[in-house]
Amino acid sequence: MVAIAQNEGNMAAIRKNGWMFDPSEFTPDHRYPVLQSGEYGSTNEVLALADSPLKLFLFFMLKTF
Repeated sequence: MVAIAQNEGNMAAIRKNGWMFDPSEFTPDHRYPVLQSGEYGSTNEVLALADSPLKLFLFFMLKTF
């Protein structure tokens, strides 16, 4: 994988054509069937903090130890 990433020609092809993978090699993981069944994306709470890198960083820090 590192050799592919270090080759500029390979990376240019990936940028142009997208990332291709063999679905038979990377089958869906059925151990967590509901992992991707809900909504996804940025929440309004995170978007409100997006203008401040420090606030955004602190948002993701543990609140308690």
